Amino acid sequence: MHMQEGGGCTARQVVLGECRCARDGVDWGRYGTALAKALRGVEKLVPATALDRDTPLAAWCECRRVVRAAAEAAEGRAHNYAPRGTSAVGAASWEAVRSVLSGLLPAC
Repeated sequence: MHMQEGGGCTARQVVLGECRCARDGVDWGRYGTALAKALRGVEKLVPATALDRDTPLAAWCECRRVVRAAAEAAEGRAHNYAPRGTSAVGAASWEAVRSVLSGLLPAC
């Protein structure tokens, strides 16, 4: 991960615990677990869409998919912690986390 000019960390690096300037002693696994738990709480608030074998993919709730991807990214970060300066979370997963945290979610 690259820090921004002037040595500051990006929002992604801070939120996902990737920032090299993070204080030592921070339990990033615990933080990631708490973040994932909070994101799973948001997922429970998304209205469920009745699905069966014949439901076309276009009918699936896009919001739920985004929230689920964000929670999975946080869980992956918590359980498979990558060393600072590297990322275990891809760009699409980060976009999902950013969308949920900012409240900019697609409609169902």
